Amino acid sequence: MSTVEIEVVEEVVSPYIPGTNIQFAWDATSIEQLKRCATLRNYNAQGWRPKAENIHLRFGSEYHRSLQDYEILRAEGFDHRDCLLDVIRSLLFRIQDFESDNPNKNRETLVRTVIWYLEKHKDDPAKTWIMTSGKPAVEINFNFPLDYGPTPDQPYVLCGKLDRVCIFNGDLFINDHKTTKYGLTEWYWKQFNPNTQMSLYTLAGKIVFKAPIKGVLVDAAQVLVGGTNFDRHIEYRTEEQLDEWLADLKYHLRFYEACVANDYWPHNDSACDKYGGCAFRDYVCSKSPQVRDKMLKSNFVQEEPWNPLRTDSLD
Repeated sequence: MSTVEIEVVEEVVSPYIPGTNIQFAWDATSIEQLKRCATLRNYNAQGWRPKAENIHLRFGSEYHRSLQDYEILRAEGFDHRDCLLDVIRSLLFRIQDFESDNPNKNRETLVRTVIWYLEKHKDDPAKTWIMTSGKPAVEINFNFPLDYGPTPDQPYVLCGKLDRVCIFNGDLFINDHKTTKYGLTEWYWKQFNPNTQMSLYTLAGKIVFKAPIKGVLVDAAQVLVGGTNFDRHIEYRTEEQLDEWLADLKYHLRFYEACVANDYWPHNDSACDKYGGCAFRDYVCSKSPQVRDKMLKSNFVQEEPWNPLRTDSLD
């Protein structure tokens, strides 16, 4: 692949070059936002968030954490029942403040989905890979440089967190979990190829572990009011596909540099209705330019921007 020599990049406080608003550290979330719409990326980079809690984000985060906690306990030698009880006890404690009127995603459906998934996979043929350190390959943070950057002295850095590395049918895969209300049909699985997260995770796995990672083993949960359905799918990536993804990424990051240089973030109005509709569409982008700043401040709150380099914020 056309990456530079692998090295570990020290964690820094900010993903921006000091004294500038130029972002050099990128994870899957920020890359996907940039590819989707420059305006969306700019608002998120400034820390603008809807006032209401993102139910889908909270649900997915708690689901991921529960399954990761389980894998760590199992790798330490505890039996399934003890691990399950410990995971559910911790989950119930964490979600005391989780208020949701979404019939599909709420405390009840979350706890049910975790229990059903862990019961279904208690004898999972996909086994957590144990690293040479003796620790299970779960919740692995990564960051590595590319061979170019926004300035000659600062390369771009790709970063994030891998849920788990597992051995399945004799091959190594990154294991990732998804939740959805949609049917787990061929149409659902098509969204993962091409897909930034799947390509970045495969690439990162190869670099972090220096091992022949084949792709991503995706475990999806269809969360319904009356039950949860599960299915599994493998997303393979060839060396050529990863090279192409890296080449495309360079184009997008050079476009980002032009946006920063001109302080202009063009709308991609063909993407406004994707992913259930952009949060900024109705209240900001659909309004006349002279009132957008007022509408933004009226309907959103500005918080500390997402920092891809903070390993404690990557759950």
